[in-house]
Amino acid sequence: MVESQISKADVISELLFESHMYIRKIEGPQSVSLRDVRRAIRLIIWFHQSLKERLNLKEKMKKTAYHYREEYNFNYPPKDELFFERCIVLSLGLCYQARLYDQEEREEYRKQMARIFDKHKVRLTADDFKRILKAEQNDWIRRMACPPATALNEALLENVLVMIVCIMTRIPVFIIGAPGR
Repeated sequence: MVESQISKADVISELLFESHMYIRKIEGPQSVSLRDVRRAIRLIIWFHQSLKERLNLKEKMKKTAYHYREEYNFNYPPKDELFFERCIVLSLGLCYQARLYDQEEREEYRKQMARIFDKHKVRLTADDFKRILKAEQNDWIRRMACPPATALNEALLENVLVMIVCIMTRIPVFIIGAPGR
């Protein structure tokens, strides 16, 4: 499935395989399927297109003083050598990490993914993985009008990103948890 749609299929295949193994260990063998692989591939492609479009918009806005706004973050998305890996991390974060409630399980998941990236000569740490997700969350929430005194905590940022991406890609999503947590 991966080879037919994306370059860097070897690293992506291994990341997806290990993601499945990790989620199965936490939630049981029935908790993941090939639908998750299809969803992850779809999101890698979507994030690649979305980040490219935002980079192009950023360049246009920099050139056009008329559209310049002080609050626009010209540092995101960054144009760096990890552009495609950023798309992979965002996809894995939404498809797999977001399923994990326990912070220690999330940290272990990020470390496991970082080891795979390192094995494929991609210098991306568990902290980088977390920073990439946080930067994407902040980019989306920054462009929204939030009510005064809204606590931009981790749960809100994650839920907003998941909902926006799922709406834009027409992927069904269930947000489960007590209100206000």
